[in-house]
Amino acid sequence: MKDISEKPFFKRVLVIDDTEADRYIADFGMKRYRFAEEIILKESAARALEYLRSLENSPELLPSLSFLTYECQKWMDLVSLRNMQSYLNR
Repeated sequence: MKDISEKPFFKRVLVIDDTEADRYIADFGMKRYRFAEEIILKESAARALEYLRSLENSPELLPSLSFLTYECQKWMDLVSLRNMQSYLNR
């Protein structure tokens, strides 16, 4: 188990979950065990994409890691990989 006085594992983590209670649990646990310096919580894949697009000119602010629920993952799979790659490579 990680000593809570240690530096966080990640700078920034994105949690995408449509259930408020699950977002709360993820946030609580990550803060308790200093998993990340910053935890970004989004309630849908659409909101997460909006957030990520807002960082277009600030790639250093992108999350190091993202957690998605199965439902959000299905939605994200509808976004073409080619479009995502071209977006990220701009």
